[in-house]
This record gives sequence, C-alpha cells and structure tokens, in this order.
Amino acid sequence: MKPQGITRTISRPIIRKRQLTVEELKTTPIPIQIQDDRVILEYSLKGWKIQQPVTLSLEKVLAVKENGLITYILSAFLSERPNLIPFVFENQTVIKMARHFLRHCSGSIWLGYSPDLIIQDTKPVGNIPDPQRVQNHQGYLDNYIAELQDEGLSPRRVHCYPNTSKPSTASTASKSNLTSH
Repeated sequence: MKPQGITRTISRPIIRKRQLTVEELKTTPIPIQIQDDRVILEYSLKGWKIQQPVTLSLEKVLAVKENGLITYILSAFLSERPNLIPFVFENQTVIKMARHFLRHCSGSIWLGYSPDLIIQDTKPVGNIPDPQRVQNHQGYLDNYIAELQDEGLSPRRVHCYPNTSKPSTASTASKSNLTSH
C-alpha cells in the first residue's frame, strides 16, 4: 500500500563526459612529439635536450582531460625530474594531487544547465539531496573553474566570473539542504 501525500520522482543524473583531443594536446606550450600512441618528450622548457627522452602513453595523457593540468605536470617535472613524469601519469592519486595543487594552491565545464535544474538533479527523489550527486556537481564546478583557468584568466577573474556564481549558489543550496535534513 502506497502512503498518501508522498510524491516520488526520479530524475536521470546529469553526466558530463568530455575527452581531451590530440589536437588540443598539441596546443600545449610544452615541446612534445606525438607518434602513434605515444607522447615523447625530448627537450626541456628552455629547449635543452634532456639526457634520456621520456615516453608516455597517449591514452594516459589524454585521460587527464585537462590541457592546463597536463601542462602543469609536465612543466613541474620536465626540467628537474623528467624520469618521474611516467610515474605521475600512471597513478591517478598523483594526478588528483597535482590537480588540487594547480586549482587550489597556485595562482594559477560548464554543464550548461540552470541552477534550478542542478538543484533538482541533486534531489532525484522528493526533497532529499543525494550525497553522491551533490559530490558530482562539486566536481563539475571544479572542472568549470579548470576550464576558466586553462583559458588564461587570472585567479581574480575566475573568482569574479559572472557565471560561476550561479552554479556555486546551486551547489551551496544543495549542501545546505543536505545538512539540514
């Protein structure tokens, strides 16, 4: 028997899938060569030939999905410790740590949905937010900020970017609803 007064609506989650392309990777300011399914690094940022060329799996590099993050990782290791670069791209935890350092500790995707739809997406059943969906949207916001930073906007400009206030408000509203129940 179904209780009276309870409305059950289930919405499909918003999923953002964006893959970095080889053409986008080629725009990186790091001197790279792409051959077949490999990325080869032979020169430092200053144009000096490194002692031992570094070879990476193209698939692993593209899986990072953020050109700015790839540039950050390569520039961090290329001059001093190029042999560590394959280790970084083989370990998701290290990539996540690099992403955190780049986006939150240094001076340096958008969904296209209204704040109301984002809040509705975080509440697939009635008025109770789904913690997993709230966490997903926090990740989407990080991706959006990453895209703004990759476009070369200064940290202050990213912070003040007009559209960032809309999804932030939606995420904050969902968080407050999540904690108030």
